[in-house]
Amino acid sequence: MADTILTLRETEDLFRTLTFTVLGIDLDDEETDNNDKVRLSWHTYGAPAWKITDDIVFLRVATVPDAYIQQRESDYQDADITEEAINVVSAYTRVWSVQWVLYGPNSFDNAEKIKNAMYVQTIKETLAAKNMYLILNVPNVTRIPELYNGQWWKRADFSATFNEQVTIRTKVPYITGTDISLVTEDKGVIKINGNSTS
Repeated sequence: MADTILTLRETEDLFRTLTFTVLGIDLDDEETDNNDKVRLSWHTYGAPAWKITDDIVFLRVATVPDAYIQQRESDYQDADITEEAINVVSAYTRVWSVQWVLYGPNSFDNAEKIKNAMYVQTIKETLAAKNMYLILNVPNVTRIPELYNGQWWKRADFSATFNEQVTIRTKVPYITGTDISLVTEDKGVIKINGNSTS
């Protein structure tokens, strides 16, 4: 079996796709380019401007420190034993913080939609298929209007934390031999692996 660990890009894509789905944004609509309705924060080339009437979502995905991530469980896999090595499977939890920053006239309602969707079974199953699980103490959506160019832009923020179950497989070679020497003051070096010298 392969390792089960998501890259940062895979994690961003997972939550971006979920956001499109929850908000009902059609990416296949040829008349409008909806691809920029959900944007990743810290984009290399910046972000194009939008109008005060546009509903836009910015997504921030990052790992966060947590006491739970300190625990790692390792197990030797008997089925994968060879003459040269054995597979060691290490399992641990990685904690992700996902933040949605929403602008536009429907920003607050859209943030509530995203929050509520995290409890819907189909969304839970989509996340579970990627070994991602919601931590249930989800804070409320926060309304934070922003003053820009003399206008108040509607904004709402929402964040959630997720545990990712990670499994890493490593081949560990056996120790096939060793040279052991004993150094004494009166006899010099004595080899213990079968050959002695004085």
